[in-house]
Amino acid sequence: MLWMLYKPGSDVYVDFLLNKVYDAFVLRNLTVDFESGAARVYNVGVWCVQGDTIHVGPSQTDPTTCMPFAGEKEIADLVVFPCGFMTAEKHGVTHDVRHEQLVKRGKMFFHLMKGVQYMSFDGKSADWPPRTYRERVMVDMAEYAREHDDGTELASDVEMSNVVTPRCGCPNCMDLSRKRSQARIQFAGYSNINPLITEALSEHQNFLCGRSVKAYILKHRKWSKKAILRISRCSKVKH
Repeated sequence: MLWMLYKPGSDVYVDFLLNKVYDAFVLRNLTVDFESGAARVYNVGVWCVQGDTIHVGPSQTDPTTCMPFAGEKEIADLVVFPCGFMTAEKHGVTHDVRHEQLVKRGKMFFHLMKGVQYMSFDGKSADWPPRTYRERVMVDMAEYAREHDDGTELASDVEMSNVVTPRCGCPNCMDLSRKRSQARIQFAGYSNINPLITEALSEHQNFLCGRSVKAYILKHRKWSKKAILRISRCSKVKH
């Protein structure tokens, strides 16, 4: 019955590295693989906000698989779960606190997308296995993309229309239905955001921003494939 829980367009948390660090995503779709008429695996598609050479916008990750289970299971114990089910007892942090942390991180992410940025980094990298860095770095998504193809592709089809069913088929009700449905479109304006023109993201857009960026290590004078840096450990250079 997981298909009743996973509603496309809803905010969810996912712990991709299984290290109790939960990142926010929007549930994009759900497909179910069947075997002999029974659900064998649930494939949960999600997206978050990432950046490419020019724009910031929705980026789809590989589907996360959820296996069927016997008996009952708490929603908070699922690999992917709606944000409202996060608790301090289960996850070490409440949804309100984690939401505030991710919004703050998202603001730093968008700042790093605004052209060349020189930062200090002190902490472990976001790749696996994690490495410890205490370095001055440069972040420049356009320059990195010119030298590397990291496969980041932004989606342009995440807008969702919440259809309002007309009361009848008369022209008046049909017209009213179209107008109200258009007014209730989710994720309008999330695609093709130019960070050089857009001053800031909305709170929800910040909430969905990615957790890491590629960095140029100034000490080594090269882009490091291993230096996928956690944004939460970046700070502005103090002169």
